[in-house]
Amino acid sequence: MCGGVRGVGAGGIISTAFCLLYKLFTLRLTRKQVNGLINHTDSPYIRGLGFMYIRYVHTGFHNRLPIFGTGMNLS
Repeated sequence: MCGGVRGVGAGGIISTAFCLLYKLFTLRLTRKQVNGLINHTDSPYIRGLGFMYIRYVHTGFHNRLPIFGTGMNLS
């Protein structure tokens, strides 16, 4: 089995990103806080974590996100 599937390493150790994602899930971020993650300009990793949060936690919200640069939505 591939070791990198779903954030689990070869030794069965969960990646740091998924640990942070779980922590954000337990904090129950507000919409303003999630927007702050997505629009963060200092680090692309923080933005990626924001998009992962939307993808895994808010399943209905990610369909309303605009596709950047096209003016269209995902739905």
